[in-house]
Amino acid sequence: MSAKEWWWSLFTHMIEIYMVNTWSAYLIANANERPLLLDVRRIIGFLYISKKTEATSKRQGPQENKLMGGQVSTDIRLDPGNHFIRPTKTQKKCA
Repeated sequence: MSAKEWWWSLFTHMIEIYMVNTWSAYLIANANERPLLLDVRRIIGFLYISKKTEATSKRQGPQENKLMGGQVSTDIRLDPGNHFIRPTKTQKKCA
């Protein structure tokens, strides 16, 4: 068994603190309910596992300009030519 990275125990401890704080805040907010810490861990785990992520990023790059409607033409995208990045003052462009 290989040794864990030095930060791994800190990371898992932070998750433990998060779980216990969530559980104690829930107990304070809902005095009539007394779930076990294990139940809260299971619920949080299931929520993270079942959370759906988007396939596309919401970040807009230089290819998503208003003139082309966010699409790169098929001729440019499938071009087998050599596209090298040429540095400019404002942004990097293919040379």
